[in-house]
Amino acid sequence: MESSPHSSRLVTVWHKLKTKWHIKSNFQLAIILVVFTLTGFTAAYLKTIIFQWMGMSGNTPVWQRTLILLLLLIPLYKALLIIYGTIFGQFRFFKNFILKFLLSIWRLVSFQTISK
Repeated sequence: MESSPHSSRLVTVWHKLKTKWHIKSNFQLAIILVVFTLTGFTAAYLKTIIFQWMGMSGNTPVWQRTLILLLLLIPLYKALLIIYGTIFGQFRFFKNFILKFLLSIWRLVSFQTISK
């Protein structure tokens, strides 16, 4: 059976993620991707609830919705990553992932150059 170009791209992306995140196990990478998926779905669901609770609709100015996203939902997303990551035994990975994110934000805010 021949592999399709799509499957070879998927394998390439899979290996790139394992290398970038220093993961050796395919199972661990699969679990991490499941955590990201669950977190995204939960955050989208909670965004709808929060926006309804705050009386926001499509008529609400974009700047107000963006402000709520920045102030409430991004921290909520990070908390959900830690919660789901802990449930699935990947607390250390997600703690480090979030710390790298916060360090990048700090460097942007403090006008320092970001080095890899």
